[in-house]
Amino acid sequence: AEIIELAVNLQQAGDILERMLGKVQDQKTAQRHSFSDSGLEELASLHAQLLANLRLGLSVFLSADPESARQLLREKRRFRAQERRLAHAHVGRLHRQVVQSIETSSLHLELIGDMKRLNSLFCASAYVVLESHETGALHVEEVGGE
Repeated sequence: AEIIELAVNLQQAGDILERMLGKVQDQKTAQRHSFSDSGLEELASLHAQLLANLRLGLSVFLSADPESARQLLREKRRFRAQERRLAHAHVGRLHRQVVQSIETSSLHLELIGDMKRLNSLFCASAYVVLESHETGALHVEEVGGE
């Protein structure tokens, strides 16, 4: 069941990535606008964090290590906090009327939201591992610590 869940999550991630690429391509060809330097750096930073969580998520799936699973959940929370900071920073640029941020605002916020969804999919393996570990620990206690 766990491998099927992983396959479904990766399929959903592929669908999200395909939509993301389409959005970026449409923006570039239709309007020829580009992100502000700050906005692009923020997206690249979040992307790097996303890739690290994907690697850790796959490692957790393969190793079924509970401590790695807990680390993955900590990284998920850290990603979420970073995502909120970046959205606030973007809104700050809008208030300062940074032209590039205004021109790409919708796309910028959509990409951040898409990366948030991807991160949730990549981190799902932690829940499976921790649930399995807790169920196994309960079973050992029930049979007398054998």
